[in-house]
Amino acid sequence: MIVLLTDFGSKDPFVGIMKGVMLSYHPTLSIVDLTHDISPQDVAEAAFVLKTSLAYFPKATLFVVVVDPGVGTNRKIIYVETSRHRFLAPDNGILGWVLEEENPVRILEVKNSKYFLKPISNTFHGRDIFAPVAAHLAVGLNPEELGPAMRLEDLVSSPLPKPVQEKDGSWRGHVIYIDRFGNLITNLWQSLLHLKGDEKVELFLKGKTFKGFAKAYGNNHQNGGIVLLNSFNTVEVAVSHGNAAVAYGVKKGEEVVLRCLTSSS
Repeated sequence: MIVLLTDFGSKDPFVGIMKGVMLSYHPTLSIVDLTHDISPQDVAEAAFVLKTSLAYFPKATLFVVVVDPGVGTNRKIIYVETSRHRFLAPDNGILGWVLEEENPVRILEVKNSKYFLKPISNTFHGRDIFAPVAAHLAVGLNPEELGPAMRLEDLVSSPLPKPVQEKDGSWRGHVIYIDRFGNLITNLWQSLLHLKGDEKVELFLKGKTFKGFAKAYGNNHQNGGIVLLNSFNTVEVAVSHGNAAVAYGVKKGEEVVLRCLTSSS
């Protein structure tokens, strides 16, 4: 299975062309669109979507990630294999969160032009490199043929924001994703903060204070804003029956602070 994750959108033919290239090599490939609506050039947003989606795909799925602001420059294209999945991506830190949880068993620089489409455009490596290489990998190409081995420390360092614990025990993070409902999804991971969802907490966001966790979006709809642990296992701010991004004028990158008042028993 090949899973595509890009910032190409649906207006232009880029995604369709990539699929056309792959199916031209092997018409029976199984190709899944994770999303093509990542904000343009937003590496952090793509990294979040990738991290929170992996667990729901079969072992050895090949994730082709083309959010690539450096296309046509000297940035590398890498193939990464872990014990669970495989990845084809630009070397721009986009796999940072994945590689914090999944130890790579193989990292290769994709250099062997034998498997590229010719001629190679400087502006559409998705078509000319990612698509044909993915097609070959999906049907059994030995990855070692792609290029030389790399070490984890050789990769571009991840630009992805990490939450920080303050001296008073509170956690400072950021809004890293806003879904189509306007829900404000943060990088305050449930596993990192050891949250159960029943703690007494205060969350501070753009001059506003939210208290306690709600269990579902429909809770507290009379009072507006709620905080909850979402299906991605991160802390989220929402407006029941509304749009939190619009209601609070919040954009990605906004700082949030979460303080646990008491620990649950």
